[in-house]
Amino acid sequence: MLKNFLISMILPVLALGILMANPVEAKGFGFWGWGFGRINLDDWADRMKKMFEEWADLLQISVEKVKNYWAEGKTLKEMMEAENISKEDVQKRMKEKRLEELKNQLQKLVEKEIITQEQADKRFEAMKKWLENQEEKRIFRGHWKGFGRGWFGF
Repeated sequence: MLKNFLISMILPVLALGILMANPVEAKGFGFWGWGFGRINLDDWADRMKKMFEEWADLLQISVEKVKNYWAEGKTLKEMMEAENISKEDVQKRMKEKRLEELKNQLQKLVEKEIITQEQADKRFEAMKKWLENQEEKRIFRGHWKGFGRGWFGF
């Protein structure tokens, strides 16, 4: 009797759960889902190409050199050491790049008439000041983590 009661209660719940469940896509596991399993190789190749270009721009060396260092298993920090590029130079370039990105983003808002040029200029100055304050705080504490904490891993 108890067995029949449990079956009559559990079976409909399981059936309803199966019917209402949405299918899921397995993307594998690992770092950011890029581990074992399905990956889109075109997306991955595009990301790698962009990474090589960004590192080359940051280090001010050729993309081909970055690819060769990468093929040897060198990290960005090891590439900096091999090219005799100081941490301070890279930090300065990162700051300049971030300010340029910010300026482009604000200009897009001006072009779309979301904000005025005057508002964009004020915001740019405020963000520039904020970034300088963040830099001073990090220097005061004796370390620098880049924009977004560990952006390039140092």
